[in-house]
Amino acid sequence: MVSEDIESFEYTPKPEFSGPFTVFNELDELALLRKFCNHVRELKPHVCVTYNGDNFDWPYVAKRCELNGLDLKAEVGFSAADSGGSSRFLSTCARDRGSLRISAALDS
Repeated sequence: MVSEDIESFEYTPKPEFSGPFTVFNELDELALLRKFCNHVRELKPHVCVTYNGDNFDWPYVAKRCELNGLDLKAEVGFSAADSGGSSRFLSTCARDRGSLRISAALDS
């Protein structure tokens, strides 16, 4: 929890990785989730790259949306699909907007 607004900032670890970070300060969790969903809709990503996103990030965001009265699938077009005991978030908008979400799992 942060009690005051944070300014946007620059972080460039290597010259080839320019890193302007735009910070969005929202009033509450619902506003934050709406901002996230709007941002995903604006970007219309072809690929979402995450580290453990299928097992934590996307399910967590989906649950927080549910608890705040939002339907993540309706908001951004992604939904969980069962894949033999683990979740995979798949895009339902592949044909509509040319988007595709690819998940990769690493075996330990």
